[in-house]
Amino acid sequence: MKFSSSTAAPMTGERKAGASLIAGLLVFSFACRLFASVIVTEPTGGNNISADKALNSTNGAALTALGNIVLTEGSITDFAVGNGQTLILTAPAGWRFNPGVGSINFQGSR
Repeated sequence: MKFSSSTAAPMTGERKAGASLIAGLLVFSFACRLFASVIVTEPTGGNNISADKALNSTNGAALTALGNIVLTEGSITDFAVGNGQTLILTAPAGWRFNPGVGSINFQGSR
């Protein structure tokens, strides 16, 4: 039996720079999500709700009105600009929004 060993040639400065560039491009090309830095002001009116109002209650289930949920951009580029853009709010587990109720307001200068 014959065994041989080989060692890889050390990377030169140009090869290191090229490898770093390729690695950097791969990181940015596979970035699927960007997260905005926004401030969320919680609504009022949703505290101390009786369990009798829970959606699975047999004793008067009802939805409870909340105050305004306010989202404030940290930067003017946090939200997409233009018509047909979508912003999704997801309620925590065990909660749901009343479909078709509420409104959206925005200020385009921020």
